[in-house]
Amino acid sequence: MSYEEESAAYNSNYVVGSYNKDFDYGSDEPDAEFHGADSEDQKPRILLMGLRRSGKSSIQKVVFHKMSPNETLFLESTNKIVKDDVS
Repeated sequence: MSYEEESAAYNSNYVVGSYNKDFDYGSDEPDAEFHGADSEDQKPRILLMGLRRSGKSSIQKVVFHKMSPNETLFLESTNKIVKDDVS
């Protein structure tokens, strides 16, 4: 197979800037689980990411648990992923 034939075979199914439709990325439609009857009960999710010792737990305590910023100096370091329900 020549380079031109091989190139044409690969490029026939793809558009520049798109992903391969053969992979199972799911549909382009929004997920049904987010638009069901209980979609009003869905709460927004917040993901705090950052380097170690950069203040993620301190930010969470100050913003959601009304802790004084000075008190967060005495928090122990968090060693695992924490999932917290905030209201």
